[in-house]
Amino acid sequence: MKNSPKFHLKNKHKSGSDLDALCEAYSDLLAFVFKNKYETKTIGFANPKTIKTLNTGFLFKYYHIKFWKFLDTNLCPPISGRVDYIHHIADLLKSSNVSSKIKSKFYAQLVMFYI
Repeated sequence: MKNSPKFHLKNKHKSGSDLDALCEAYSDLLAFVFKNKYETKTIGFANPKTIKTLNTGFLFKYYHIKFWKFLDTNLCPPISGRVDYIHHIADLLKSSNVSSKIKSKFYAQLVMFYI
C-alpha cells in the first residue's frame, strides 16, 4: 500500500486500510467487504453501519480495545481520519510549547497512545 499524502506521517493508517488484517481482527467486517470494478477489496463508505464496523476493526486491531459500544444513531466518522487530527494537534502543541505546560495525565496518555 502506498502512503496517502493526506495523512500525517505518524498516522498508523497512512497507507490505507488493510482490510484482510482488520477482518482477521474483527470478523464481522467481512460482511461489508467486496471487490470493486478494479478488483480491489473495499467497503461501502457511505453506509454508517459499515463505518462503525470498520472502526471496531481498527479498535480491535491497532488499539487493543475489545469492547466499544456506540449507538447507531450517532455519527461515526472513520477513526483513521480522527487519529490524523490528534497527530496534527500534538504537533501544534509541541511547536507552540504549550505541551510543556500541560500537566494532564490524560494529555500524556493520549499523545503516547496515538504517536
